[in-house]
Amino acid sequence: MEWTDSETRHHLMQAFFMESQAHSRYAFAAFQAEQGGLEVVRRCFAAAAAQEEVHARAFYRLLAPCAGQILPLEGCCAVSGGGGISAMLREAGQSEREEFQRPYTRWAEAARREGCPEAGVLFAAVAGAEALHGETFDRLAQALEDGCLFVAEEPVEWVCLECGHVLWSRGAPARCPVCSRPQGYFCRREYGPSAVDGQHIQKTDTEQECYALK
Repeated sequence: MEWTDSETRHHLMQAFFMESQAHSRYAFAAFQAEQGGLEVVRRCFAAAAAQEEVHARAFYRLLAPCAGQILPLEGCCAVSGGGGISAMLREAGQSEREEFQRPYTRWAEAARREGCPEAGVLFAAVAGAEALHGETFDRLAQALEDGCLFVAEEPVEWVCLECGHVLWSRGAPARCPVCSRPQGYFCRREYGPSAVDGQHIQKTDTEQECYALK
């Protein structure tokens, strides 16, 4: 099948849109989480936002043969943030699961049928990343709802996201004994990799704009 007659080009444009708006939504959510004193949640959202931008670039790169064309978009965008940080995490988790379970998996199969193997591989690979995002968001939301984001029934390892200090305890300290950051900077080690590995992620341009508007 000719590229210009394929549905895959429309799927790639739709995916580019989906990843781009997810990047912006998660950057906004990261800002709100920081305002709430939850650095661990901010870094999870910031890590996801950075990864969504990478996905958008990858999809857009495969649209190079369509240069100069205008491709229609059909879709919707979730509006989140009205129910607090836990609600934002739940909404983000649901959105990520829907991308993994439906469009990307289906579009990967369609791309392979239409003779676009590179697009098929990309859709399938991104679907796996979105599934991990969904799990991370849901895990943090559940911890917030259960009141155990910084408390555990049994001793666990806690990591300070600012300085890397590790301690074994049933709860995160009110302040880090090394860098004096507040409790919101602590993360259960088991909640990685998104929160812990997001330590050095810089604020996105969208997050910076939020601060400018504050």
